[in-house]
Amino acid sequence: MDSKEETVGVMEALLLGVEKADEDDRLVEKRYWGKATGINWCERDYEHSEYIAEFWNTITNVGFIIVGVYGLFLVNKLKLPRRFTALSYCLIGLGLTSGFFHASLLWTGQKLDESFENVLLVILYHSDSMDQRIASLHSIIVTLGIFLITAFLFCEIHLIVIAILTLTKVRREAALAQLQVGEKLRLGLSRSIKIAGVSIVIGAICWLFDRLFCGVIRASPFNPQLHSWWHIFCAISLHQALVLAIAMYQFREKLEGKKTDDFDSILPLVVVNRFGLGDVKY
Repeated sequence: MDSKEETVGVMEALLLGVEKADEDDRLVEKRYWGKATGINWCERDYEHSEYIAEFWNTITNVGFIIVGVYGLFLVNKLKLPRRFTALSYCLIGLGLTSGFFHASLLWTGQKLDESFENVLLVILYHSDSMDQRIASLHSIIVTLGIFLITAFLFCEIHLIVIAILTLTKVRREAALAQLQVGEKLRLGLSRSIKIAGVSIVIGAICWLFDRLFCGVIRASPFNPQLHSWWHIFCAISLHQALVLAIAMYQFREKLEGKKTDDFDSILPLVVVNRFGLGDVKY
């Protein structure tokens, strides 16, 4: 790889994930994890630790782990079905594998990271299904595809499509629920949807700028660590998506067994605050 900084085009950044040359590439080969075999991001390698290739991109993955642990707490408290246990463990797995990927910049870590983020959205998308065998089969197929299919952009295309489908489904279900709940919960649902949507858009912009303008960022006196902010905003969005998915499940369960027209307490599992749907209501 040439030692000069490469220019990454828009399509390359969006789809191909072409590696950017690191000016210290020859030194990186002597570092703890050796030469990067996965995508290399804009954070300078091994700048803060000889054991961690991308320090900030690694530690910000703790957000996914926190959301996953919180999900397990909700599962235990609310006696939720196993699909939400799997969803929570996938969040924790995403945090761990993404952390490993950014710490090592190895191809294996990249593929594990991509697998967990895709399977996470698959489970979220199918969380309203009574037959979870479909979600299991979908997860197995997408994981095999990520590791085995290299002829076209399987991971990227599937991730974008399933993300759009998931956001559309959650928004549609929340809109239906809003018609049958009190004003306070209606506002909470609306805020949660907006927070999830805005967070993922801001995060995507950070991701894209980190890919497209790395040369400019590295030449400036301050690196804003935009890919790290992608992790943070994704964790915020996934937290809201998790609570919304649980709320929609709870809504369907109560709606099926409720014979009265009083829907003010249809979603008793959450309290509403200025951040949308928040903590558990006991």
